[in-house]
Amino acid sequence: KIISLLGGFTLVLGFFIRLIVGFVKRLPRTEPITLCERINYLFRKIWTKLNMFKHHESNEHEERYQRLGTRLYIFILIITLSILSIYILIEKGIHRITILKPTENQYKHFQQSYSNKSICPCSSIAMTYANFVTIQPSYHQVCSSDLVSPQWILYNTRPTTVTYTYTDYRLNAKSQFQLLAMFCQQAQQIVDNGIKTFLQTQFVSSQIDSQDLFESKINLSISDWQSLILNRYIRPINIIRTITQGNLLMNSGLNNKFSTTNSTYRSIEILTTNYSNCLCALSSQCMQVMDIYTQNSSTSPFIRTLRIRNFYIGCSSVESLLNSTLETFHNRSAMLEIDQYLYVPLGSSFNFSALNPTLSLPNETIETIVNRLMIDSWSSNISFSLYYQTCAPLSCTIEYIGKNNILDVITSIIGIFGGLTVGLKLFFILILRSSEKIRNNLSFIAMKTVIKNLFICYNQQQMITRLQIFFLTISLYCIFLYSTYTTQLITVEITKPTYSTYQSLSLNYSQSLQCFCSDISIPYKSFLTIKPRFHDLCSSEFVSQDWINYLYGAGNLVYRYSFTDFRASAVGQFQLLTSLCE
Repeated sequence: KIISLLGGFTLVLGFFIRLIVGFVKRLPRTEPITLCERINYLFRKIWTKLNMFKHHESNEHEERYQRLGTRLYIFILIITLSILSIYILIEKGIHRITILKPTENQYKHFQQSYSNKSICPCSSIAMTYANFVTIQPSYHQVCSSDLVSPQWILYNTRPTTVTYTYTDYRLNAKSQFQLLAMFCQQAQQIVDNGIKTFLQTQFVSSQIDSQDLFESKINLSISDWQSLILNRYIRPINIIRTITQGNLLMNSGLNNKFSTTNSTYRSIEILTTNYSNCLCALSSQCMQVMDIYTQNSSTSPFIRTLRIRNFYIGCSSVESLLNSTLETFHNRSAMLEIDQYLYVPLGSSFNFSALNPTLSLPNETIETIVNRLMIDSWSSNISFSLYYQTCAPLSCTIEYIGKNNILDVITSIIGIFGGLTVGLKLFFILILRSSEKIRNNLSFIAMKTVIKNLFICYNQQQMITRLQIFFLTISLYCIFLYSTYTTQLITVEITKPTYSTYQSLSLNYSQSLQCFCSDISIPYKSFLTIKPRFHDLCSSEFVSQDWINYLYGAGNLVYRYSFTDFRASAVGQFQLLTSLCE
């Protein structure tokens, strides 16, 4: 390209310098004339007198043909240049721009103008999330309330000398609130440790991502991490629930009671508790609402005095708490009413605060709260600016398809002009010289002599001319062969291709095909379906409630059968199997 530009500039500058020198020489000798007259005179002179193929042996007849050849040469040159110029202006090509140490604003401008076409390698490909991400959970208000404080738990502790019925709130409140406090503490511990671990995780980025893609990647990573720590929190709770029911564990008198059957040998019979006609041996969901009972004397029956709304007691402390709500504890008046029946009521000294009903739903079950890690909302701040500073790209290369700019057009035209000028001039010189000699002597022998003389040099100038033609021909032939067998990169842009078009392109151009998505984040459910095939056991009658009821029969299996008897342990085993399938 530089060689063609050199030839083009040489010819153009030579032509204009010759005109300027001739104009300057004539200045003192000519009469002052107007610019229009001078231009008109110049064009008439060029059209009538210009002869680019004149040589010292030409006669008047030959000069006439030479001038005609000059006009034809100029006409063909102008037409060819015009066609090629229009083609260069219309043609779209691949353009590359490289910016050293671009600023963030420059990068964003590139993304807006040349989306998905800028490449900015990061100076540091691995960086921790802590450099540009902050995560802050907002826990449910119960985890910062008085209900999980040591003072509240101590307040709900009953004296060992006082006896209550097994469904009395005063008997079970302490253990339930201790369990609730443990849920909050475990959630906070897991989340705090999880955040520290996540923020120290390496984010690998070989080149800087666009802001939308970057935020999408980080949000996806945060979402996966949240699912991971939620499973880490829920899994032990579910294991406890499964093991408790499957192994028929006793829960501090909640689901079992003891009876002495033989005063001599002190035989003890374990009887399962019945909650609202529901047996704990058959279901972990047996429970009933806690109440406060009073009795007129130690021998009189318990009388229900106050119901604790939607606060349950049942076979398992975990199951009953998870099914409970904190509806009563959103109301201070209800809490004061409970205070009246405690062993040591506080009365006017009661300073525990109720939950705020505007911050959480009073009728929301504790299991729902636990299933979201005791968290109401997450607050995450993703800073693209800090990410860009950490990535610190040293350069950005933008590649795009577009029309040639005016400078490229001018340089290309000048280069083509140089090549066309030399090529056409040599062509016309050969034609005119040959036609002159053929016209002077039309015989076959003369024609043969003319062709022969093309390869005979009588002086140094002829030798130089013939060598120039020879090497030019060889060079053009080599360039032609190189262009023919050299693979060239051709970029084709197809807007909104169909799936069949994509398949065809992928088959033929799999290595170079690039298709950018209009949506950078796509849920798997849009194109993926997963259907597991469980073992037949999980859909059989062996995991049905009817089968478990059948095995239980008349109940009290441990008392009726030996502990090694299948009938004594079958209910628990099949319940555990059911839990594993679920």
